[in-house]
Amino acid sequence: MKINELPQVSEEDLNHINPGFSLVALATALPLIVEAIAPIIGLIKSSLAISGEIKDKNNSFKWDNSKKVEKTSTNTLNKYISF
Repeated sequence: MKINELPQVSEEDLNHINPGFSLVALATALPLIVEAIAPIIGLIKSSLAISGEIKDKNNSFKWDNSKKVEKTSTNTLNKYISF
């Protein structure tokens, strides 16, 4: 069948086709959106972590800031008496 021999779709059928098209477009775009957001979330989690390690093909980065956190925190108790 040639393109010029195809029948035109009626408005009623077109109303049933459009919602399905949007669902298929959303289903195909969802993995791309998740794949784009995942590295950003990983970067945020690693920047807030006290210690950790990031590996890629060529390099490995490790950090441990737990000793710095222990030194900066002091166990003091301030009691204020007011009359």
